[in-house]
Amino acid sequence: MESFGRVLEILITIILIFLIPIQYFAIKQDMISQTYVMTQTSYFVDSVRNLGYINKEMYESYLRKLYGTNNIYEIKMTHYQFVYEAEETDYRKHYYCFYEGDILEQVYNEAGEERYDFHQGDYLMLKVQNKSKTLGTFIVEQLIGTTPSLDQIQVVYGGAIRDEGF
Repeated sequence: MESFGRVLEILITIILIFLIPIQYFAIKQDMISQTYVMTQTSYFVDSVRNLGYINKEMYESYLRKLYGTNNIYEIKMTHYQFVYEAEETDYRKHYYCFYEGDILEQVYNEAGEERYDFHQGDYLMLKVQNKSKTLGTFIVEQLIGTTPSLDQIQVVYGGAIRDEGF
C-alpha cells in the first residue's frame, strides 16, 4: 500500500513540475500570437486607410506575416462603400458591401491593374480567425482529453478610409 502512495506522489509531482508549466507556456504563446496578429492586422488596415487602396504586394506581405506564426487563418475582408442616393426631396446615405471575393478578384486581376481602390469615407473591416490548432489548444486537448474551440486567435479591426487612391 505504501508503494501505491509513492507512485501517486511521483505522478502528482510530474504533473506539477512539468505539465502545468508546459501548458502555461503554450497558452502564453497563443496570447503572443494573438497580439502579433492584432498588430499586423491593424498595421495593414491603417496602411490601406491612409493610402486608399490595396495592392497585391501589400496583401501578400500581410499574409506572409500572419502565416509566419505557423497557424492557418480565415480572413474576412469587407468594404462598405458610402453612397448618397437622391430621393424626391432629400438624399439618403447608403452603404454597399463588397466582400473579400470582390476585393481579391480586383487585386489579383490578370489585366495588370492589381489594385483595389477605395473612396474617402468608405469603411474597411477585417476579421481574422485561426482555423488550425494552436500549441495551447493541442496541450489542453492532450491533458484534458476534450477538444476546445479552435478559434483561439480572433481579431476584428477596421476603420474609415482617409484618402483616395488616385
